[in-house]
Amino acid sequence: MINFSLMGAGRIGKMHAKFIAAHPNAKLKYIYDVNSQFAEEVAKSTECSIASSPEEAINSDEIDAVLIASATPTHTQFITMAAKAGKAIFCEKPIDLDINKVNECMENIKGINVPIQIGLIEDLMLVMQKHNKQE
Repeated sequence: MINFSLMGAGRIGKMHAKFIAAHPNAKLKYIYDVNSQFAEEVAKSTECSIASSPEEAINSDEIDAVLIASATPTHTQFITMAAKAGKAIFCEKPIDLDINKVNECMENIKGINVPIQIGLIEDLMLVMQKHNKQE
């Protein structure tokens, strides 16, 4: 079982929460969002806990992976926090709109051996649709 924290409960975050909840080998343990109403909606639909801070969501010993679907300006902070906490990371694109912040993030996590993937959910959805048609 892979235990996740989800950073961000907006449109894309809600979609990721459903994917995690539907997977038999994944469990959404924490949701964090500055919008408490959005966080409550995800918590209610997935039976996860609401983290009161990014640190709580990311640094918990219960968490194996962090899925970052929050506002773009938070991505580099959450990537850095998750990498330093030794968590696997999936982050929605873009990492940041400022290449200097992207480079700084890369330097901050250089040498930390955790899986990290930057993704675009629409690409993943196309792969899933194609796969489902083949079944």
